[in-house]
Amino acid sequence: MNARIRIDFGRYLASFHVTLAVILAIWGKVETEKYFRSTYTYDYIAPAEKAIHLVNIPAAFLVSSVSRNKYFQIGIGYSITLFVVYLILIFVLWFGVGRRLSSTRQSFKSRSLSSRVLGVAGVVYGSILIVFSFVMPSGPLALIFPMSMFIWGALIIVLCW
Repeated sequence: MNARIRIDFGRYLASFHVTLAVILAIWGKVETEKYFRSTYTYDYIAPAEKAIHLVNIPAAFLVSSVSRNKYFQIGIGYSITLFVVYLILIFVLWFGVGRRLSSTRQSFKSRSLSSRVLGVAGVVYGSILIVFSFVMPSGPLALIFPMSMFIWGALIIVLCW
């Protein structure tokens, strides 16, 4: 009796990270409102929101790039619509990572066409993250976000190849 239990990490990882993002975003909104009562700066990001973005930098980078928000101000306190798109991308990101971790490793040639296209798209996006990790703006994101982008870019390339 050699039964294997296969766990689909995709749904679990995605659900966990979306829930965590919502909790940290609410906490970040409270921190931002508290901060703006005493002072105002255009590039402030609450520590809780920085934590969300570090863990989900591929999704944060995509949302920030499309919305042309170079300071990653994409939490609940800035735009609900943008935040919902961000949550959807977080779900897709972690679903993909979880599915990749729970699937058996196949050679690139033996994959289906759609899987190959997604693999190539992942390698391209991972490369973009690595390139942009060297040209990030200065400010509150100057060191830690580029490091996270570089690590995620390399991880995406490895997972997609």
